[in-house]
Amino acid sequence: MNRHQVLTGACNPGDQCYAVGSVEGIHFTAYAAGCDIVILASDFQRVQIIPGVTHGNIKVNCIDCSTDSGKIAASYKSKVYIFEPTPLLHHESTHEEDECTIHPHVIMTS
Repeated sequence: MNRHQVLTGACNPGDQCYAVGSVEGIHFTAYAAGCDIVILASDFQRVQIIPGVTHGNIKVNCIDCSTDSGKIAASYKSKVYIFEPTPLLHHESTHEEDECTIHPHVIMTS
């Protein structure tokens, strides 16, 4: 089974669980699906899934995207993760968004 064949869940309830962003002029949509973050291309093709298992399987409460840098902010209880796109070395996909992968930075809140 290929990664793109994995079914993702529905968007978490609430207006804060999806956002539109852009990186280098390429638009994308990101939404929270349970504990995961799903990134879709402008044509709604799935580009990347950030699995919640790497963050303790905690439901994503809120998500937002930058329209300049492509960064994605997601809150997991008292932590806010900032996911930053970084270029890939190998490009074998037809989606321009696949040229980046996401790496997290953590901000603790009280």
